[in-house]
Amino acid sequence: MLEAIRDNPGEIRASVVQGSAGHLMVRLLLDEAGIPQENLNLVTYNSGGEARSAVAGGQVHFTSISAQGSEGIREFLTPLAIVNDERIEQWDAPTINEALDPMDIEVPVLQGSMRGFAVTAETERQYPERYAILSEAIQNTLARKEVQEQLEAGDIGGVWVGPERSNELMRTNFEVFEAYADLLN
Repeated sequence: MLEAIRDNPGEIRASVVQGSAGHLMVRLLLDEAGIPQENLNLVTYNSGGEARSAVAGGQVHFTSISAQGSEGIREFLTPLAIVNDERIEQWDAPTINEALDPMDIEVPVLQGSMRGFAVTAETERQYPERYAILSEAIQNTLARKEVQEQLEAGDIGGVWVGPERSNELMRTNFEVFEAYADLLN
């Protein structure tokens, strides 16, 4: 794909959600591969549904979007890589850095789709007991079989990572977005 973008300036079209992790990842891939940004005809959308419809309908050649939520258009997709540290069972594709290894390129892994529950930092500081109870209640709820079945039926992730790991993931994403924000302008 990167070779096609490099060798055919302006001919390859892609869809992304404006300002998303997928948007940044496409820009970052071009930057790391030394390909001028203008070589790619990047079409931005306001929603994942619109970006997915564009690739499923053939208006663009590829998309960079959360795998979760893309199951409905699976028949129209051939996954090239998963932006993750590890391969995922649902999609038969290498991780992004595995796919880039032959080109001697490595990119930071952005968590594109994170769902969670949040309270203000002030709540955690002022009411640590309540915070602990709430955290445990959410963990226990996610551990219930019927909840997992409902989440799976709706293609919604239900993996408990806890407050510390959640904060770490958000901090990491923030740092990557901050470091490469100029690519989104």
